[in-house]
Amino acid sequence: MLVQGLSPEVITEADGEDWWRAFEVNVKGTFKVAQSFLSTKNSEATFINISAGSIQVPHLSAKLSAYNASKFAALKLVETLGVENPSLYVVSMHPGVSTLPLPGCPLRCHRGERLLTSLQVQFEMSGKIGLHKIFDAPELPGHFAVWLCSEEAKFLRGRFVWCTWNASELLAERAMFEANPLLTTANCIGWPYSP
Repeated sequence: MLVQGLSPEVITEADGEDWWRAFEVNVKGTFKVAQSFLSTKNSEATFINISAGSIQVPHLSAKLSAYNASKFAALKLVETLGVENPSLYVVSMHPGVSTLPLPGCPLRCHRGERLLTSLQVQFEMSGKIGLHKIFDAPELPGHFAVWLCSEEAKFLRGRFVWCTWNASELLAERAMFEANPLLTTANCIGWPYSP
């Protein structure tokens, strides 16, 4: 499996072409898919953007500037897609982290570094979590995506969610989401702009 746009380097050592490739893949790619999708969608279509949880975890930002910035930009693009198309149900999802046991197909970033090794270094450097705690069941994102397409999940329209979140707990907090339209969205809300 190839993880495009993930070139783990500090900004001062990053190659500009490699760095920008993350935007070509994650932002322009999402833009092109959205354009094609919109030309063929039905009136009750669902658009699920696969994002990255690392955009919300500051201690994982080191060496991921291109990946995180491009994933955040794609997240905002998808939110805008939903605003421009009110009948379209859009949601962005972090797919979790899995070892993806595919024979002969190791998980690598586009430059060939082993992604899992990179993740392990990031987590160990942060001192926040051990590697054994980050892996999710490979089927989890698929199951969660199917639930996201259900009528009961529509209150998450325009939001960024993690597939590791419990659907029952999300449903129990539906009123909180409905009362705060900016909750789990890509925003820069804070003083003095707090709602």
